[in-house]
Amino acid sequence: MKIGIIGTGMIAKAFIDGARKNDLEIHAVCSRTMEKAKAFAAECQIEKAYDDYQEMIADPQLDFIYVATPNSLHFKYCKLALEADKHVMCEKPFCSNAREVEELIRIAKERKRYLFEAIINIHLPNFKILKEKINEIGRIRMVQTNFSQYSSKYNALLSGETPNVFNLEYAGGALLDLNIYNIHLAVSLFGEPKDVDYIANRHANGVDVSGVLVLTYDDFIFSSVGAKDCSGHRFVSIQGEQGCLYSPSSPSGLTQIDFIKTETETFNAQAERNGMYYELLDFKEIYEQEDLDSCFKLLEESLKVMKIADKARKKANIIFPADLLC
Repeated sequence: MKIGIIGTGMIAKAFIDGARKNDLEIHAVCSRTMEKAKAFAAECQIEKAYDDYQEMIADPQLDFIYVATPNSLHFKYCKLALEADKHVMCEKPFCSNAREVEELIRIAKERKRYLFEAIINIHLPNFKILKEKINEIGRIRMVQTNFSQYSSKYNALLSGETPNVFNLEYAGGALLDLNIYNIHLAVSLFGEPKDVDYIANRHANGVDVSGVLVLTYDDFIFSSVGAKDCSGHRFVSIQGEQGCLYSPSSPSGLTQIDFIKTETETFNAQAERNGMYYELLDFKEIYEQEDLDSCFKLLEESLKVMKIADKARKKANIIFPADLLC
C-alpha cells in the first residue's frame, strides 16, 4: 500500500506514525502551498510533495489517498480520489452530512474501491473486549460517556478569530469533532436509536462549543457529553442490571476497561499508544484479503453515524453550507 496524504496537520503526523508501524508506505503529501508541502515532506521523510491535489491523486504510484483536511473538504477530495480509481481513507468525521456519505459509498461500490472512515475507537482491542463483555452485565439500563477536552483553538475563538474547528463554514463544532466518537460507540454496540436529541452550548457565530447528545433506545438512554470549551473527567460507563463496564479514559482511547460485578476485573489489550495503529491494522487486513464486504459493512455503520449526527444538528438548529446544497 502506497499512500498519498492530503493535509499537513498534527493528525497527519499521527497517521504517518501508525501507518509506518504497519509497514505501510507514505509516498506523497499535498498541501495548499509547495513550501508547506516540502517542509512537511522533509520533516516526515516523504518522497514526493505536491501543491496540486489533482496532480497528486493522479500519481500512478499511489494506491490510497488519506484525506486529513478540514471537515467540509472531506467529501470533495474523497470524491476526486474515488473517481480517479484510488482507494481512500478519510479522517473523521466522514463528511459534513449523510447525503455526502451516501454519494461516496455509491461511487466506492460502483468502482469497487476501498473507502474507510478513520475513526479510532471501534478498531481498538479494548473496544473488542467491551463488545465481548457487554452480554455479561445483564439488561442495559444506562450509558454515559464524556469527552471533554479544552481546545487549543478555543482562546483564539474567544479573542475574535474563527479557527476551522469552530467555523460552521468548515463543518466545525464539538458534535462532529468529539461527540462523533460517542455516536460510533453507540451504533457499533447497540445499533440505531429510536430518537436523537442534542442540547448545545453555542458561540456567537452559531457553532456548538459543547453539548449533550441523548440517544434513546428501547430499554435505556445513552447520554454523551462532548465539550471543547472546558475540561473534565473523560469516561465511558455502561450500566446493566447485573454489572457495569467502565473506562476511565476518553471514548476515543479506551485505554482501560473495568468489568465491575461483585469484584472489579481490569483489562487492557492495547500495547500501542497511537490508536491509529489499530484502525490501520484493520484496514490493511481488509485490503490485503480483498474483503470488500467488510469494507462496505463499515461504511454502512459510518452512514448510520452521520444520519444520527444530522438529526442531532437539526434538533439544535446547527446548519452547515453543505446542508443547503441539493
